[in-house]
Amino acid sequence: MISLPTVTEMKKYLVPALIVAGGLGVALLLSLAPPEPEQKTPERPVLLVDAIRAVSRSADTVVRTQGTVSATTRTVLVSEVTGIITDSSPAFVVGGYFKKGDLLVKIDDRNYIAEVKRAEAAVASAKTQLAKESGLAEYALDDWERANQSVTNTTLASDLTLRKPQLIEAQANLEFAEADLLKKQDDLLRTEIRGPFDGIIEEKNVDLGQFVTTGTNLGITFGIESVEVRLPISIPELDYLELPDPLHPDRTDKLNVTLSTVVGESKKSWQGKIVRTEAVLDKKSRVLYVVARVAHPYLRGPDGWDAPLRIGTFVDAVIEGKLLEDVVVVPRSSLRPGNQVWIIDEEQQLRMQDIDVVRADEKSLYVSSGVSDGQLICITSLENPLPGTQVQYTLVDTPAQQAAINE
Repeated sequence: MISLPTVTEMKKYLVPALIVAGGLGVALLLSLAPPEPEQKTPERPVLLVDAIRAVSRSADTVVRTQGTVSATTRTVLVSEVTGIITDSSPAFVVGGYFKKGDLLVKIDDRNYIAEVKRAEAAVASAKTQLAKESGLAEYALDDWERANQSVTNTTLASDLTLRKPQLIEAQANLEFAEADLLKKQDDLLRTEIRGPFDGIIEEKNVDLGQFVTTGTNLGITFGIESVEVRLPISIPELDYLELPDPLHPDRTDKLNVTLSTVVGESKKSWQGKIVRTEAVLDKKSRVLYVVARVAHPYLRGPDGWDAPLRIGTFVDAVIEGKLLEDVVVVPRSSLRPGNQVWIIDEEQQLRMQDIDVVRADEKSLYVSSGVSDGQLICITSLENPLPGTQVQYTLVDTPAQQAAINE
């Protein structure tokens, strides 16, 4: 007879079996789960920068400033006679162009023509009177000589006897009449107001039919042979300019200057010369004004400019400066506080380097020492980089590329 196991015996064998089965199940689940990813050490980021290679060379400097275009020659047209305006040129309007000698305004000349004729008659009369007195003086001399032929007399004839006072008076009357005729002729010419030079009408103050008197302001004109720009130069910048000598204004070695402004959507430029300085510093701003001149500013075409340089235009000016020897030119944006720049070493890591700057303008630094030929200078503006930061650089070698960085 087979005996069945008791409950106690069944527990004795069942519990270990369940434990073994559970362990196998857990092992199976673990074997089916995806493996955990490997832990990798994060790589340090690499900065992308622009760089230039330091090259010691001679460098032309420039001085940048600004100013407003003004007329070299500006004239107020003034009436020199009195009368009614009877005619005016079509060019006598604001902005009208005229040439030297062109008739601009005509004043009624009828009275002045009559005055000239009256003066001419007075001259003719004075000439006749002078001729008459000359004849009478000759007759007086002959009469005196005949009366004294038979008498031994060494006494000379008196002036009254020879009618010299009358002759002198007649001569004076003729000179007075001739002078009066010249004045009347000049007054007649002054009824025509003509262009004093090739120019443009800036202001018109009279019209046809208007009565004007001596001294009436008829209008304002300016010449177009050239224009000028007053340019302020600070005292430190004066060391870099070979300015004209006020004691030798005829010297021809004047500094070149480029003037530019934006017209519409394009930039226009004009070439000129620094022709003089104002010799004394401005009392308020403590700057010295130099004067640039541009010839034929309104001339366009192959022999002129792309656009006229108009009076009143605000322009940027770049004046050629002295030549600096043995300097490295870098963009000003690459300068860090304390006269330092970032150098890229052989391991392409950033390193701070002290430099000596002999000159700095708005766009460039002129470095005399601190960097060696061939060293790479980072010219990209970086936010809080650390020494040793790894970089990957793009070399900016050509002048055009460096100019683009400077802009």
